[in-house]
Amino acid sequence: ILKQQEAAASCGSGSAKVDALLQYLEEDRQADGTIKSVIISQFVVMLRVLEAALIAKGFRPLVFDGSLDIKAREGHMRTFRESPEHTVMLLSLRAGGVGINLTAACRVYNCDPWWNPAVEAQAIDRVHRLGQTRDVRAIRLIARNTVEEKMLALKEKKEKLMELVHGGTERSSDNRQARLDDIRMLLS
Repeated sequence: ILKQQEAAASCGSGSAKVDALLQYLEEDRQADGTIKSVIISQFVVMLRVLEAALIAKGFRPLVFDGSLDIKAREGHMRTFRESPEHTVMLLSLRAGGVGINLTAACRVYNCDPWWNPAVEAQAIDRVHRLGQTRDVRAIRLIARNTVEEKMLALKEKKEKLMELVHGGTERSSDNRQARLDDIRMLLS
């Protein structure tokens, strides 16, 4: 189930998005202390901001980004899978697309949209794959009145276009025009 949520009004961290995420995680922790979450961002700086905020709220997050060597990656995945104290994995969007299995989690929070729906889906699929025994809930945190809303609209348009292309009902010239329209929309 892919669900979109807008970031709530800021209530402490200085970032409405961070506050909304912390609220979700706290609700999960109160409802069921065994819920594990993967938080995705394409920006390593954002992962560091989230790490500090999570630690301040008593979480013990693991950070999984491109700087980890293979041994550290395996260690982080094992710790996340086996340790009841580690309920949050902060995942770089690009690192999340490289053959890892995070089925210990059942929540995915995407902190910033990416224009390519396949890249996001691949990261979410690290949680929702063979071996998953719980329902997975994936939530996008989208800031209102920002380029993120435009990116989300563009992504939805691309998904519809892919459906048309796979159905063979759209011409190549229409595809080129659609890409130009997408670029104009992002820059407007």
